[in-house]
Amino acid sequence: SLLTLKDHSPQEIQSLISLAMMLKRKKKQRMGPHLLEGKNIVLLFEKTSTRTRCAFEVAVRDEGGHATFLGMKDSQIGKKESIEDTAKVLGRYYDGIQFRGFAHSTVEKLACHAGVPVWNGLTDDYHPTQILADFMTISEKLNKPLHQVSFAYVGDARNNMANSLMIGAAKMGMDFRAVAPASLFPEGKLVEEMKKVAAQTGGSIRLEE
Repeated sequence: SLLTLKDHSPQEIQSLISLAMMLKRKKKQRMGPHLLEGKNIVLLFEKTSTRTRCAFEVAVRDEGGHATFLGMKDSQIGKKESIEDTAKVLGRYYDGIQFRGFAHSTVEKLACHAGVPVWNGLTDDYHPTQILADFMTISEKLNKPLHQVSFAYVGDARNNMANSLMIGAAKMGMDFRAVAPASLFPEGKLVEEMKKVAAQTGGSIRLEE
């Protein structure tokens, strides 16, 4: 499963980025193989998003799979059925589950009980798939490895994007700087955790007012 980049090594993250770049080239060249041939993927959306829905649906279909979209109006998730029961049922029907919503605990429960891979398309705390896409773009546009990249995030640094960019940067040994008023800094516990990770990977985490 992919719930947060905290769970993955730099090698695993780089492997995902390299795979994405290969699949992008393959699509442009109209080449196979289709890695999801015969697979069914369900997309669970508590929180709507045009781009996230379209990105996942197109990706699944490009790889030969079938995507089922379930919004909150389309299901009994969290109403008549618990998250745990929903995960068990969907895990029997589907080969993978993508979730986009609010509480990070929801995607954790899905991953714990589904028995199939679960991908976090956004929660209140993390947005790992977006960071993989961002790092892929950086890799495509800059002629140097990620560990030689300095990255500045400017704005409200308390949100899921700032959290995940900082995590990804720490994992990949990047020079990461969040520029914001002190009142909008990321959670201190997460900052200290990522500083320890960065110390191991050769990166740096700095907060600037």
